[in-house]
Amino acid sequence: MRCTLAAALVGLLATAATGQPYAPPANPVEDVAGWDATRWGMNADDLAAALGPRLVPTRNQIGLVSYTVAEGTIGGVTFAPVQLTLSPGRGLTEVRLGSGWVNHERADQANAIENALRLAYGAPLSVQTSEEPGPDGMRATARNVGWNFPTTTIQFRHWLATSPEGVQDLISISFLRTR
Repeated sequence: MRCTLAAALVGLLATAATGQPYAPPANPVEDVAGWDATRWGMNADDLAAALGPRLVPTRNQIGLVSYTVAEGTIGGVTFAPVQLTLSPGRGLTEVRLGSGWVNHERADQANAIENALRLAYGAPLSVQTSEEPGPDGMRATARNVGWNFPTTTIQFRHWLATSPEGVQDLISISFLRTR
């Protein structure tokens, strides 16, 4: 009874938060080993073997090596490019999807992404939403949703700033190696 009530509450809260019906993942997720065909700890050669010609070296900065993949899709929303970061001695430690600020609101895309993440990984560990008025009619809202697994933290963020001059909207998803 307690598990059924908890599942119903998660579903109700998820539906209220995203406006879309929530269905738990078919199989509970124990851990997330990476993103796409990648796995945490992969070196450059491993990434090249896993991703093939999709992988493009981009820069080496302060010991971190970054690569990109032309695009990645979550919830029917395509991000271009996808950034992969290798840390010295740890290999692949981060995958970031985000297309930068745009000048139009993307609430439907944000809802689709969050719902896809919930379907894939279950109920998030944390959900934080804030709204703050600013000067001259500006309003800023932020939604941060997070999942934690033994080797991975997933962070979904949607920021929206509106003012009489226009709209600025940012969506990002990070897959982070935790150990």
